[in-house]
Amino acid sequence: MDARRATRERNERPAAGLERREARETIARALGGLPARYREILERHLVAEEKPSEIAAALSLPAGTVRVRLHRG
Repeated sequence: MDARRATRERNERPAAGLERREARETIARALGGLPARYREILERHLVAEEKPSEIAAALSLPAGTVRVRLHRG
């Protein structure tokens, strides 16, 4: 869990934290059926809350490729 998300969750009411965890679980199940090249980028963006530029740098991909895969995934 990254520091931004951890800080936000500590400051939320308990029900909001539960809702966020349930949403992450739902997203994870939905991502499970996608091809790996879309799944990894979407997981980083939706679950880890990384920006497209961060994803591109981490995966050594052009930023445009990341944006296209986010749109298509």
